Amino acid sequence: MLTVSQLKSLLRTEGLGLTKRLGQHHLIDQRLIAQLIARWALGPKDTVVEIGSGLGALTEPMAERAGCVIAVEVDRRICALLRERMSRLPRVAVVCEDILQFRWETLESPVVVVGAIPYSITSPVLVMLCEHRRAIREAFLIVQHEVAQRMAAAPGTKAYGRLSVLVQYGWEVRQMMPVPRSAFFPQPTVDSACVHLITRAQPVV
Repeated sequence: MLTVSQLKSLLRTEGLGLTKRLGQHHLIDQRLIAQLIARWALGPKDTVVEIGSGLGALTEPMAERAGCVIAVEVDRRICALLRERMSRLPRVAVVCEDILQFRWETLESPVVVVGAIPYSITSPVLVMLCEHRRAIREAFLIVQHEVAQRMAAAPGTKAYGRLSVLVQYGWEVRQMMPVPRSAFFPQPTVDSACVHLITRAQPVV
């Protein structure tokens, strides 16, 4: 896994810039990454679809446990570098495309979805996951802390709203652990949280 100094050096050497438009914040906290991977408890029978893989901060350690990791990255220059870095890992398949265009119907069995979701596309990604929840067994999503609260909010509370209904209709929502802004490079302006979504066998209504 890349340290922050290695990440900066690699980006500088390759002449790559990170854009706010794509919400490119890379996880750099090695201890936090290890804690997340341990909690997710991936096994050799699991296929993982990773949203926004970046340079593989989560991809690499997940590949040590899961049977297959499908790493989806929209930035083609980052994607080319990711493919080069992951070439030694036969369990990783790198897909260069927008996750909103991902072909869920091609999956052979329900998968585990993992990703740090940029704020700008959080709602479209959640809508997409809800529409394709039959292809998904569970999801571990790192989202802004406020969004995580809204996803897990109980009826009648201040945070409860449209997003709560959208997600809870087809998923059981469990807030897992905080992810501080300091865990990312470049550092975002807000803290995040990892939320665990488990697909319901039947919608709540």
